[in-house]
Amino acid sequence: MRILIDAGSSVNVIFRNVLAQMEIGESEIRLECNSLTGFNGDHLMLVGTIDLPIFVGGMARYSQFAIIDRPTIYNVILGTPWLHKMREVPSTYHQCVKFPTPKGVFTLRGNQQSARTCFLIEHKIRTAKKL
Repeated sequence: MRILIDAGSSVNVIFRNVLAQMEIGESEIRLECNSLTGFNGDHLMLVGTIDLPIFVGGMARYSQFAIIDRPTIYNVILGTPWLHKMREVPSTYHQCVKFPTPKGVFTLRGNQQSARTCFLIEHKIRTAKKL
């Protein structure tokens, strides 16, 4: 599972193909006719929204996700709604987020090599689309 934690994103995003891989049916999706604006100014129409549990650090929390029907290297983008719900403190310098749990502070660490690989693949996908 490739998850991007993006403190600059105002929504949590999951992609339609990921829901299909998770065998989550269309009947569980709440249809919505809204759009999102990406950091590059592109407007994307939502398929809908869905509430899903996220299990990390020994805790499960439900979060709402905007569903987008567009291929990407990531499976999920966790934005500020999830960060706030978990009471997380992100550190881009340390490539981690910390949040309180009943057993103490949990540190979720990123993987710099995986992040770099995802970035390069995503860049190739975007470049190929423009040609």
